[in-house]
Amino acid sequence: MARWCGRLTAARWLTSGGRTALADYIGARGHSGDRSIGPGAHRERLALEATGAEHANFDTLTRALWDLPLHAPFLDTRVVDICHAVPAWERRRPDDFKPLARAAFTGLVHAPVLARRTKTAFNGIYDGLRVNAPALRTLLTGSTLAEAGLIDTSTVLASLNRTIHGSPADLVSLHALVATEVWVLNLPTARATWWEPAPARKASR
Repeated sequence: MARWCGRLTAARWLTSGGRTALADYIGARGHSGDRSIGPGAHRERLALEATGAEHANFDTLTRALWDLPLHAPFLDTRVVDICHAVPAWERRRPDDFKPLARAAFTGLVHAPVLARRTKTAFNGIYDGLRVNAPALRTLLTGSTLAEAGLIDTSTVLASLNRTIHGSPADLVSLHALVATEVWVLNLPTARATWWEPAPARKASR
């Protein structure tokens, strides 16, 4: 359960002022938060909201580019309610991968999917970072968080450059930062779209 309170490696991007502001915010929230809500429930609510927001973005893209709606049955209210009816600590068991999914979907889902113990390769994400490097550098160079004195742009760009050149990176932190910057930039204008076309390139093999 302590992992729910873990920090991302993006913490090293914070300036001294940024660390102080974040610590003050967490302290204030700790005193004002609803103590009846456990860390697991709060984390799950945030994860659900983040997943819903990502789906909405993808749906906007598919509708704009191909005039196709995107459906996500796992986000249906009934499915979410059923999943959340089982406490988080009962969904994971040592050395037993996807216990609830296997119990619920055996005979309905392709068996290898339920037996799989690995994640999808992230090569496409690294390829996407390289192709979109100019746009990402521009976005982060003009970072609104950096202008507010919260993060150190040079440290962020150094991390991005290492990732673009193939070094291991915390993709979660980079994703969170880019998403935050895009969100902040869109607040004043309320633009419906934020992406830009990138030339298609063949990934190196």
